Amino acid sequence: MTFSSFSASYAEARSKFLDAATDAGASLTSYSHPEQGPDSGALFTDCAWIGPKDAKSVLVLVSGTHGVEGFCGSGAQIDWLHAHSDTLGPLAEQIKAQIFGAFYVDTDIWRGMVLGQSLMTVRQTIAGLSRASYL
Repeated sequence: MTFSSFSASYAEARSKFLDAATDAGASLTSYSHPEQGPDSGALFTDCAWIGPKDAKSVLVLVSGTHGVEGFCGSGAQIDWLHAHSDTLGPLAEQIKAQIFGAFYVDTDIWRGMVLGQSLMTVRQTIAGLSRASYL
């Protein structure tokens, strides 16, 4: 039988995540939810911290905040933990740079697009306020 990072239930997904995080050397904290899940089982928010507690920057990955995407997001996180659990190893800086680059694009083109969107928002706000009947 081959291992799958994806799960058919919340309990299975949680168990796989906790196992993968433990195998990766994470310190774990679990917070119990006061309600029960659709299967009448307990619900938790599980936090896994990997790396130094005094890190200058951190990456936060979240799954399950809206319910149905939890299984997919959890599967992706479990897979990542299995593939890249050596967060302090030789590939760590390359992985961090790739993840950072995927979420924070720091190029002149990107900055120009952000500036353009910001200017458009300000102009639309000014135009809307100038038409407002309460002014």
